[in-house]
Amino acid sequence: MNTTTLATTTSTSTHLATELTRRVAHLKAQAAHLNTGDIDASDHRLITLWSQTGELADEHNMCSMYDSIVREHGGITRERDYTVGIDVTITATISITHTVTAQNEDDAQNIAREETDISVIEDHITDIYNVDFPYEIDSWEPYEAEEA
Repeated sequence: MNTTTLATTTSTSTHLATELTRRVAHLKAQAAHLNTGDIDASDHRLITLWSQTGELADEHNMCSMYDSIVREHGGITRERDYTVGIDVTITATISITHTVTAQNEDDAQNIAREETDISVIEDHITDIYNVDFPYEIDSWEPYEAEEA
């Protein structure tokens, strides 16, 4: 074995020994931490414990006590079902038809404007769109007249 090969082999061995020493130290530190019993309450290894404890609390009406313990120890909180109310505002423009008798289109629109009241519009909306909820009608305006 020549000097260059010996130096390379020694360098590689030294590097491997250093790496192994570093890894062993890291694993020893992890083992020491695990052996101390200092596991954080939110540790992923406790998910099953918290889940089953939460189920027991639900079954035995101990939810408030369970929630207090979880908050105090920083555990994984349980999920609960919530019913959430949602207000929806709808603004829509819809077209309805109303038949009137007139001599021309302008007169027909004017007559429709005069004859059409909120009850006529509500009846059309209910009949055509099968609306079954409270709604407000802000305004209406005839837009087109054609001979029937």
